[in-house]
Parts: sequence; C-alpha cells; structure tokens
Amino acid sequence: MLNAREICTDATVIRTNGKQSFIRNFSTEKSVVYYSSKKKDLETLEQFWILKEYAGTLTHDHETALYYFGVVKDVESIPAKVVYVRNRNKRKESLCLISTDTTLDENEIIRIYGKRWDIEVFFKVCKSYLNLSRECSSLSYDAMTAHTAVVFTRYMMLSLESRESGDNRSLGELFLYFSDEMADITWIQAFQMLLQMFRSILKDNTELSEEKINELVAAFMNTLPVLLKTQLQAA
Repeated sequence: MLNAREICTDATVIRTNGKQSFIRNFSTEKSVVYYSSKKKDLETLEQFWILKEYAGTLTHDHETALYYFGVVKDVESIPAKVVYVRNRNKRKESLCLISTDTTLDENEIIRIYGKRWDIEVFFKVCKSYLNLSRECSSLSYDAMTAHTAVVFTRYMMLSLESRESGDNRSLGELFLYFSDEMADITWIQAFQMLLQMFRSILKDNTELSEEKINELVAAFMNTLPVLLKTQLQAA
C-alpha cells in the first residue's frame, strides 16, 4: 500500500459506550486498512503511521479533495480536466470536479458525478435517518451484517414508496433498458433516427422511387421551424 500512487479514504461514525468515534479506512485496488479514532480532521489523519511513511496522494470525495503526503520525485504527472460548476443560488460558490479522463467533455463529467452523488445521499440517509450507526451496539459480525441489511431494506422500501407515489416514470426493467439506450443521445440525434426510420418505411412499404422519397423528406424539412431545421442540417 505504501508504494501506491493514490490511497482512498473515508470515515464512518460509530458509538462505543455512548461516546462518538470514527472508523477510518485506507484503501487501494488491492488492499484496505481500518483504524479507529476520536476525530476525523487533517491533524488526526497525519498521526496515522501509514501516512507518516507514505509519499503520494490521499483522496477523499467530499471532506477535502486531495491531501499530499511526503515528497514524490521522478514520478510522471497525471493529466486531468478540471470542471467548475457555479452555484445558481450563490454565484460566488462553485463546485470543482476533477477527472483524469481528459477525453470526457464537461457535460459528461457532471453527469457521472451526479450519478455518484446518489450514493452519497444513500449513505447520508441511512446514517442520519435510518439509524445505521446508532441502532445496533452489538460486537457480533453477524449481528452488524444483519442490521446493515435491515437498514438498507428500509431504504429500498422508502424509495419504492416514493417512486410509486411521486414519480410518473414506469416501473420495471423496460424503463431501465430505454434509459440506458437513450441516456447518451441528444434530441437532435433522436429526431434524425426517427427521420431515417421514416425513410426506411417509405422505401420498404411503398413503390415510391428514391427521388420521390427525397422530395417528400425535403418537403417535410421545409415545414419545420427555422431553428430546428438549422440544427438538423448542422448535425
């Protein structure tokens, strides 16, 4: 682990004899280490022996983006793309997103972060409202596993109830399949697909010539609003 370029960390609140403390994990792709501590600030982090011996980057997703430990020499730099998202309600505040995949555009980075944020909300609700860290005081591994499963089941039941009472989307795998297919195409691309299907239907089910089909499509395009027609032609 000490040779890893990056170590990821997170902390979970626990209560022992009524007193609050934290379980902190340090993980790489191949290993994970757990520690207990009374606080989770930077000063406490610096006291862990693993970080005293570590020269690299410690990453956390929302407490602080990056901590740097030790001195790294002769290590190839990693290119990254930084995206700033301004708070619409407080224009002086911005959210900074960093992606090491520089081929992604800004909208895709924001979309992926939005999906990841749902996981943060899930754990926040479980810990703050569904008693994930307060209800079970057993030291038995089986009891803690069972308690975690019960809390997660509560969340799923509440999510299902919310979905059925306040969400107009259809249930079942059919919606998920369509979401996966349509998530990454724009409405202009969808319109082009429909137009191509229209051409194919005319060609396969009528005796119209290719020239006549082109005339019909051109006539249809001419009836569209100027803005829509311009965007279709540009695409």
